Amino acid sequence: MARRQEVDVRFLLHVDTITDWLAVGNDHPDTAESYRDLGDLRVAQEQLSAAEKAYLQSLGILDKLGKPPTDLILDTQKGLVQSYLIGRNFRAAEPWLTRLLAQRDKFQGRLHPEVVDTLGQQVLVYTQLGKTNDLIACYGRLIDLKENVRGAEHVEVADYLVPLAELYLQQQQPAKAEELWLRALAIYQTFYGPDHLMLLTPLTKLIALYTSQGKNESLGPLYPRALTVMEKRLGKNNPAVANYVDEYAAWLQRNNQVEEAARQTARAEAMRNAAKK
Repeated sequence: MARRQEVDVRFLLHVDTITDWLAVGNDHPDTAESYRDLGDLRVAQEQLSAAEKAYLQSLGILDKLGKPPTDLILDTQKGLVQSYLIGRNFRAAEPWLTRLLAQRDKFQGRLHPEVVDTLGQQVLVYTQLGKTNDLIACYGRLIDLKENVRGAEHVEVADYLVPLAELYLQQQQPAKAEELWLRALAIYQTFYGPDHLMLLTPLTKLIALYTSQGKNESLGPLYPRALTVMEKRLGKNNPAVANYVDEYAAWLQRNNQVEEAARQTARAEAMRNAAKK
């Protein structure tokens, strides 16, 4: 409500009367700003079509100016993109996000925090549109940005490595996926410790990858690590843990570790019985 009232006030300050519009002219930055504020107001009122019209009117004016105010251009495009995302109109948002990112790079610099936000919106749009190559490029740039700002071993880098690895696997590049998951695993372990839940995704992804590749030697140490994390964070009697113990038992059986396989199978059954009580 506070945001809406703020927008109402800003709008009324700019376009209280038609005289104000005539005083500055239709191609003045103040007029463009008024249309931008009208777009903000329409978004707050959930009138997305009207918001789009107002934002485009503002941008049309700004495009005609020789040196339009940079902040106004960026804010107006940001508002337009946001209105499209709220309405789940991802195809309409895509070209404006591309334009907005290029202008942020130019006016704010490639490492500016707003660039991260815009890249994050691109990730959403490309995910919805199924544009894998563009997604890979986005994640690659996010990783590069975080490495430059935070350092190569920062946990925020790992947060982007994990989904990027999945995309490479979808593109039949398992070696690249493995490299990224291993790197993410190492970063998470250093940052969170050896048994934090954040380790579980790269661990289980690597287990699935090595299983599909028949890399038994690589699988050996991963199952116990994953189970340690699961038991500590999810509880020993969690059905998800029991299912994973069954997977581990099946792997042991395939590798002729019959006694240990039987012990793990019994352990999984005990977990399920305990969960029923």
